[in-house]
Amino acid sequence: MATVDLRGRGEAKPALREGPDFGYRELIEADLPAAAAALRSRFPGAPLHPFGHILGGQIALLFTAVHPDEVAGMVTIGTGTVFWRAFGPRRWVEALWKIQWIGLVAKVRGWWPGGVLIPRAMAVLGPPVAAWITEGQLPG
Repeated sequence: MATVDLRGRGEAKPALREGPDFGYRELIEADLPAAAAALRSRFPGAPLHPFGHILGGQIALLFTAVHPDEVAGMVTIGTGTVFWRAFGPRRWVEALWKIQWIGLVAKVRGWWPGGVLIPRAMAVLGPPVAAWITEGQLPG
């Protein structure tokens, strides 16, 4: 098993708050192929089974769609779709409002503080899990 911190998450450098400019394209076309190549080099012949949570799940799904011959299987948890039409007409307005809210907060703060839209869930989960979700850091 190997773990990868996506750009701007966990121990990846530069940190998200340092203002890097990247998107899904860079994660899918540069970062995950580099991680897969490193894993193939370190573990020759081992099957690749990406596991992703939230954004990591979306990126893993998109990577798998682009490179199906490289992936033996995959697992996602808490991963939504990036395709807006999948929400259905009743949820489009809600999704649009939340996406705009996320964009505004991220622009003002310079990063998105996860949990702003779901503070109750963060309170129920507790500080260690909330810190992991919002900061990408497991408690030490």
